[in-house]
Amino acid sequence: MRSDIEDDIPDEDEGQSPFDIQEVVLFGILRSRVLVLACGLFGVAGGLLWGASQPNTYRSDAKLLLRIGQREQLNIEGLIDNPGARENRPTIEDELHLLRDDRILREVVAELGADYILAPPDPGRFDTDATPLHVQVMHQLQSLLIQLQGGGPAGGLPDGTSLEQAAVEVLKRSTFLRPEFGSNVISVSHTTTSPDKAKRIVDALVDAYIRRHKDHFSVGERIAPMRAKLDMAENRVEKARTALTEHVSDCNLINIEVQGEAWLTEQATLESDIFSSRTELAENRQRLAVIDEQLKVTPPRIEVAVGENIPNPEYEAIRAEYQSVQEMRQALTTDASLTMAERLRREAEYDTRQQKLLERLNSTQRTIPSVQPEERDNPRYAFLQQQKTELEINDRALGTRIQLYQNQLQAVGERIKVLRVCTDLHARMQVSIAHEQDAYDEMKSRFNRYEVLNEIDQQGEANLSALQRGNLPTDKEGPSRGKMLIAGIIGGTGLGVGLALLRQLTERLLRYPRGAARALGLPNLVVVPELRSARGLKRELLGRGQ
Repeated sequence: MRSDIEDDIPDEDEGQSPFDIQEVVLFGILRSRVLVLACGLFGVAGGLLWGASQPNTYRSDAKLLLRIGQREQLNIEGLIDNPGARENRPTIEDELHLLRDDRILREVVAELGADYILAPPDPGRFDTDATPLHVQVMHQLQSLLIQLQGGGPAGGLPDGTSLEQAAVEVLKRSTFLRPEFGSNVISVSHTTTSPDKAKRIVDALVDAYIRRHKDHFSVGERIAPMRAKLDMAENRVEKARTALTEHVSDCNLINIEVQGEAWLTEQATLESDIFSSRTELAENRQRLAVIDEQLKVTPPRIEVAVGENIPNPEYEAIRAEYQSVQEMRQALTTDASLTMAERLRREAEYDTRQQKLLERLNSTQRTIPSVQPEERDNPRYAFLQQQKTELEINDRALGTRIQLYQNQLQAVGERIKVLRVCTDLHARMQVSIAHEQDAYDEMKSRFNRYEVLNEIDQQGEANLSALQRGNLPTDKEGPSRGKMLIAGIIGGTGLGVGLALLRQLTERLLRYPRGAARALGLPNLVVVPELRSARGLKRELLGRGQ
């Protein structure tokens, strides 16, 4: 057992952990120090080889300025909707999503060529006679490693992947778009294996981004659908006007106000005529009832004096005046120059005079009685019978007239009802035409603005412009070979330490007093020192003697 390493280590107490960190870690590393050193040297070699296999990378940066204008806020619905009704301004995030379209990368690949983008780096292309020898050797080693890794644009591609797809993937991994905080500036950066290549790719990306923005927000592509919507609006206006014209023709509307007023006046006149006729009919029937009562008390025949009866002059005068008034009243019905009110007033006057004259006739003897009576027809009875006949004829005429007036009033009422329906529909159609015309005028005004923007779009530049073109990098972006070397050293050394610990943990020999006591469960009584060679012992004794 090894006693020279643990001379001063006390015995362990019972119940102590069977695992000894010092024995496993420290003694394991000391025991396998050659292995740990070899792994560390292997890690150094691996780090150097890793760093040599990675070519230098250079990053070119550019900046884009986004200005939100009218073109970015246009849409087809803008012809109809109120442009101030909702917010339609694209944000910087919307622009980033637009610029991250793979089609832009494919355009750049088509412009520059997939071979150019996937071309392997040439570390020694700038080497001259003045380049140090170790640098040239390093570049040649890098070229050899790069050739072993792929060798060319088509080397190392997965099955079914074309050069264009691989170039797009390279651009996607090496290109970064990010917004500048608090501004409308977008930073564009691309990392590749040479400065001029990085600048050229960044410039091509910037141009492709600007073209993509201009094409996406171009007004020209929207003019055609906008014009179609404008034509549809114009057709709606024409259809509304045609419908109004047909409606006017169907309803026979020439002048709504004049026609409506005339029909209302005619309706009022007919209602007044019906009322007057009904009043006259009621009076006529009242007189007819009076005559019927008089006929009941008047005998049809009477006794008169024959031979000496002479006409009563007073009676004849009253009768002549009565007939004159009757003729004058009948003449009123044929006189068209009189108004209705005037005719009614005069008829009332004539009726009053006739009534009074009739009462006088009834109370006046027609003839003077004769000396010798004779039975004859009663002239009063005949007169009353004649009056009854006239009143009955007048009653039938008034009934016919009232019925005619009612038919005319019903016809006028139907016309007025139809006129009101047509008037309401006419008003709604006029409002609809005005609404469609206003919508068309508004769309026409906006379409004219879009055409102006289209002219500006065709002649002017896009609202996404290059604030800064790609720069030509002078310092490499990577790789950090020092970090690679450190990572190799750490990895190799860690591997050596791990192998040493694994060897120490899996060993079953009793090499140390502490391990023996722990394994046997008994305390150490004595420890035999390690037996050394005679040369070693002599050297140790000489050292002690000195």
